[in-house]
Amino acid sequence: MDKNNELPKFDLPIDFVVTDEITGELLNQYGRFPCKIKAGLFIFCTKGYVKAKINFNDCEVKENTFITLLPNSFIQVKSVSNDVHLYVVGFSGTFISKNDYQFKSIFGLTSIFIIRNPVLPLPSKAQVAIEHLYEHLLNLCFLYDISENRNTIHAVFTIFLETTAQLYKKLYSEKEKEVSREDELYRKFIFLLMENYTKEHNVFFYAEKCDVTLQYFCTAIKKASKHTPFEIIASFLIMNAKDLLKTTSSSIKEISDQLGFINQSYFNRFFKRHVGITPLQYRKN
Repeated sequence: MDKNNELPKFDLPIDFVVTDEITGELLNQYGRFPCKIKAGLFIFCTKGYVKAKINFNDCEVKENTFITLLPNSFIQVKSVSNDVHLYVVGFSGTFISKNDYQFKSIFGLTSIFIIRNPVLPLPSKAQVAIEHLYEHLLNLCFLYDISENRNTIHAVFTIFLETTAQLYKKLYSEKEKEVSREDELYRKFIFLLMENYTKEHNVFFYAEKCDVTLQYFCTAIKKASKHTPFEIIASFLIMNAKDLLKTTSSSIKEISDQLGFINQSYFNRFFKRHVGITPLQYRKN
């Protein structure tokens, strides 16, 4: 993969990337099936539009919107304008996992709003500041290779975490004051789910990890997200299954095992119930 002009399919091969060379043609390659992004991506759209599904949310990226893709997000592009222009800064999943404490401590409750609203329209002053930030990074890359300088990468990482958190706090300030226990539980559930959904499909596991009763957990998650915990777990599993079926040569059994199903037969039934066709039929389509 050319680190300068390709969006990572699974993860970045290096700790840090900044580019403004993402084309509509490249993005359309992500329209055939969901793609799991292990990296953390911060994207600013200055022109055109992208319609996409991010996790289980339908989103429209358009001019002067800022997009935050948390590690282990799923994205499926539905349509892209020919004139789309995006600035992209990305940090590898490996880099973020090594800096997990910083990542979570800076975002805190802001992650609730990022999960629910990954696409954020920016006011005019913020548009100018954000574009200058990306241009400054691109100009620095002409002077030296930022990806080879660990101190610089950490500095840029902190800047993007703090900037993103401040943008959400500014634009969701009133809502953030009203963050409920249900919202906090939903945030914790999503982070646990991203780390464990290929091993744990049982709602009770997540309720226990959150130290609440199963009944309260189900009620709170439904109130916070409009979806039941099982619907959210199933959504992640189906998106990952579609991705693996289209992007790997792994057998159906291997995919079933990788996603934590007890056997291939159950995986086949689960997939058909949610998609309408079998995994093999989906792969051949």
